[in-house]
Amino acid sequence: EEVVASLRRLSERTHLQRAAHRDMASSQNLMGLRQLNEAFDAMDTDHDGVLTEAEVRAALQHEGVEAEEIEKIVSRLVGTDKQVAYTSFMGELLTEKSIDEGRLLWEAFEELDTQGLGYLEKEDVAKVLHRPALAKVLGNRTCDEIMALMDTDSDGRVVFEEFRRALSTGASRPGDSSPGD
Repeated sequence: EEVVASLRRLSERTHLQRAAHRDMASSQNLMGLRQLNEAFDAMDTDHDGVLTEAEVRAALQHEGVEAEEIEKIVSRLVGTDKQVAYTSFMGELLTEKSIDEGRLLWEAFEELDTQGLGYLEKEDVAKVLHRPALAKVLGNRTCDEIMALMDTDSDGRVVFEEFRRALSTGASRPGDSSPGD
């Protein structure tokens, strides 16, 4: 369902954006993205590493996507040669995942910034410990450790970019232990 939702949003992207996304995908560790790999493999019925227009259409029909929406997705996803390569497919969906993650992090940041200051203070950061999903990402850290992790410029304030960097799934720091390690 998450993959289908990402495919639906493809119809809103320009050719230039799509090229940038393909470039981003080629530099990422794509093998670590099991869900997207599995979706591609499931669609690639002849296992040639390229999705044809027919393969994409059949997979979306199988998922119950409306015919009109299927045509929009297919027209944006497949190229003039009526197919999409693995790297292009992954680039498109990686970008959607990143956009979704950014939106969720912004919403969490705004909820913690109850005074509307545009930054978090130690008291705000302490609230992270009471939010199960955020606490899980940060592991068994104390409030002081979380503040030190997030406040990279040590000014006593955590701006959104610092918050995003600390909580992004792609962020890794020496000595960090994340769930699944």
